[in-house]
Amino acid sequence: MIRVIDDATVLEAAGRTALAATTTTSGAEFIVMTVRAVARRAFRQHAVSMRRQLSQEYHRSVVIVLAVDDRHIEIATAACFAERFDAQALLTTYAVPLLRADRPGEALAAVITALDRHLVHVAIPPPPFVLSGRAANPPAWLVWLIIAAILAAFAMHVVNGSSRSGSSDASSSDSGWSSDSGSDSGGSSDSGGSSDGGGGADY
Repeated sequence: MIRVIDDATVLEAAGRTALAATTTTSGAEFIVMTVRAVARRAFRQHAVSMRRQLSQEYHRSVVIVLAVDDRHIEIATAACFAERFDAQALLTTYAVPLLRADRPGEALAAVITALDRHLVHVAIPPPPFVLSGRAANPPAWLVWLIIAAILAAFAMHVVNGSSRSGSSDASSSDSGWSSDSGSDSGGSSDSGGSSDGGGGADY
């Protein structure tokens, strides 16, 4: 079953029903959304944002956003699908001709069918901590295990720092707490969706 959100009201009832009933075998969660336009034509950011908001199974979801007035179609997928297809080539082949012929329902169905073929052999990772289909908090024992590990690491750091305190060089005894911006890993947690697969095409 495909989840269809026709905010632009461009799909006929029969076409919407047929699209929602499109058969897939890849195990991906497909969500199709039509909108009139995307602010500042920020199609990539919008598709990634919609995937994060609408997915029930974020680790295996695919969102296709059709911006009708912008004449653009965009795909955003889970990271495990990122390298499995060329989004622009796929959309140019399967969606663009049908969209230019004003057949959006058929275009979206064709894209889903093509995507499903590309993703069918992908090993989808299990979701972390799933409860009734929704992401849940980690179990209490895991939280305490993490806290214990952090406290143990801190204690080791204090002990190691004390063993170096005899040095006359104050800077060397304090180096364990220096804030080296080069070692900051904050940039690795990209909230902008850089790990998402996909891409887009104008028509």
